[in-house]
Amino acid sequence: MGVEIINLVNENKALQRDVAMKERLTGETNQGRQYLEQRGQNLEKELQDARKALLEAQGEVSRMKVLLEKNDILYQKNNVEVGNRKMELERQFLELANTKQLELEEVRGNDENAHKRFRME
Repeated sequence: MGVEIINLVNENKALQRDVAMKERLTGETNQGRQYLEQRGQNLEKELQDARKALLEAQGEVSRMKVLLEKNDILYQKNNVEVGNRKMELERQFLELANTKQLELEEVRGNDENAHKRFRME
């Protein structure tokens, strides 16, 4: 009976070590699971934030494309207006030059007539 008690005590100690080891491993497993769950939640939040930032960036790119096209159209419109204004100024210059040429020819004609009259006198 003494040997049986010693064997039971030894078995009890071995079972207690096994239970303690199992509880320690279970605790580590739970901590690992909690860590992985938290890490998964953090990664999910990062993914949502990245998707949101991507959508915002795509919206900004679209707005910039529209603005670029608008500015390109305004640039072309201004070039046409400048060209039209240049042609108008050239037309006015030619009309003015033609008018001045006619006036000059008239003055020369009057001058020549006056010169002929002066010579005749």
